[in-house]
Amino acid sequence: MRGATYSCRVSSSSASTPASNEPSTDDLATAAAGGSDPGVESEPSVDEAQPAYVGHPLLGYFTARIVLLFAAGAGCYLLGARGILLLVLAFLISGLLSFLLLGRQRDGMAGVFHGYFRRINDRIDRSAKAEDDIVDIQER
Repeated sequence: MRGATYSCRVSSSSASTPASNEPSTDDLATAAAGGSDPGVESEPSVDEAQPAYVGHPLLGYFTARIVLLFAAGAGCYLLGARGILLLVLAFLISGLLSFLLLGRQRDGMAGVFHGYFRRINDRIDRSAKAEDDIVDIQER
């Protein structure tokens, strides 16, 4: 999900014609009474608003993992671990910390992968259905 951008959108009112962008009389009455501009939806409330920038889940998760790895490595180094022991301890500690602390980022990353593979599977299903339709037509 990229950064949220808000723009004015013309609402579809049942009183206005679909081909026209003119506001309805209800919209004009609301605007005259001090409401919002006619035909324009208001911005979401504070509760509905999204943060200004929501980074890519993959980038956030992997960045957090790298930071945890370096922090665990620095901590182990300060405690006297050196060489291969430093690497092994840093990876084990950062893995445990990421399992405990990065659940939300991991779920976001899983959602990205789920959406990606769902779109691939949908494309495969549409292609298989089209192929089956062609075979059915040829068999008739």
